[in-house]
Amino acid sequence: MEDEVEMVNKVQALVKCGESGASNDSTSNVESDSGSKKRKIMKERSVAWRHFSKFTDDEGVKKAKCKYCPEEYVANTKNSGTSNLLSHLLKCPNNPHKPETSQTKLAFQPKGQTGDVSLIPWKFDQEACRRALARMIIIDEQPFISVEKDGFRDFVRALQPLFHIPSRTTMTRDCFEIYHDEKLVLKSIFKESKQRICITTDTWTSIQRINYMCVTAHYIDKNWNLHKKILNFCPITSHKGQDLASGVAKCLLEWGWIKYLL
Repeated sequence: MEDEVEMVNKVQALVKCGESGASNDSTSNVESDSGSKKRKIMKERSVAWRHFSKFTDDEGVKKAKCKYCPEEYVANTKNSGTSNLLSHLLKCPNNPHKPETSQTKLAFQPKGQTGDVSLIPWKFDQEACRRALARMIIIDEQPFISVEKDGFRDFVRALQPLFHIPSRTTMTRDCFEIYHDEKLVLKSIFKESKQRICITTDTWTSIQRINYMCVTAHYIDKNWNLHKKILNFCPITSHKGQDLASGVAKCLLEWGWIKYLL
């Protein structure tokens, strides 16, 4: 048990501090005997090699495979070190020596614009991080492929090695789930408050000559606050009045409002 705790502490320390491009594979350390040119093979120093197996693939590339899962990494330690292997150990789902992440920890949360902070309980939540990432994509109007960029992935690995970065396909699905969840919430607000709603439309033509229409709802809540919510953004065949009316009717039908217009 003491050995496992010591290994976990070493892994966390190495991941935080980072490893240089110098080799952690001690086979590169050479000592020559006085009377011969034989290289002395030193014992591997990085704790990562206790949990990875070295092999060479069909193309002659040296790789390392995790002993607990099918993940494989390039094992060119002369150029890249073993930081990627150590980072994998912290998030490998089958690693029996992985540090416990379900335990609640303490974190600092900013309070407004004053610079003050408050102490709150916190623990890592993969699903909550994925949802926050999807909201960032929506709010900042970023392309889905941005989650697959090398710079973004390096930043996330340095910030939280336990977070499994989703693909752009997964991120697209997460954004659609947020849209459907927010749509249900907005439907519930409209159903409970029963206030009057003003519908406006705006049209736009892309550089590919595709026509789009945006349907927006404006309403005032019980506290006399004005709200503006986009109900739909959809392609239309043309900017003619009949096509615009058809697009609005389809949108209202999806929201269950068409009965109020009959």
